[in-house]
Amino acid sequence: EQRLKYHLSSRPTIIYTIDPSRNYTFTFISENIKNLLGYNPDEIINDPEFWISNTHPEDRERIQLSLSKLSKNENLGYVYRFKLKNGMYHWIRDEIKIVKDEKGNPIECIGSWVDITVNKKIEEKIQFQAKLVDEISDAIISTDLNFNIITWNKGAETIYGWKAEEVKRKNVKDIIPLGNPYNEQKFILKKLFKHHIWKGEVVL
Repeated sequence: EQRLKYHLSSRPTIIYTIDPSRNYTFTFISENIKNLLGYNPDEIINDPEFWISNTHPEDRERIQLSLSKLSKNENLGYVYRFKLKNGMYHWIRDEIKIVKDEKGNPIECIGSWVDITVNKKIEEKIQFQAKLVDEISDAIISTDLNFNIITWNKGAETIYGWKAEEVKRKNVKDIIPLGNPYNEQKFILKKLFKHHIWKGEVVL
């Protein structure tokens, strides 16, 4: 028991059980919640309002709707904002499984929480940058080292007349004729590796 307790307390994943017959009241939560979210387990156990009252107001309706479908799905995974003890909201990935008796009646739910706030911020930053790239009128294209197209913004769609879904994974030389005098991708890569930049003309 002590080994299990230590293992749970040192993990970045919070383990919990809830009672579906008591408005999803917590019946157990691992002690690492204190280090990760700031709450003592005693504050949470048997408090029927703890979960939903600390879920972000904009996420509550969605979460309650998901929980209402839990008995049918048996497994559920979702992401929402949850209030920490210090009042800040963090993004939580919640995965939950319902346990049923031999008659198929739900008797307990076992779940886990993982704080994904850092990943969420990175994701939002990438989405923001992607939006900026799409709003630029210039053509912005990214490729792998073999010059196969990875991204193709709206500016590129306008200038070259190809939709992004039409060119992805195709080689850039098959879409855009390069005006480099050597007309070889190896030459461009050599310049890129040496100077971290290559400038050239595209013949339309």
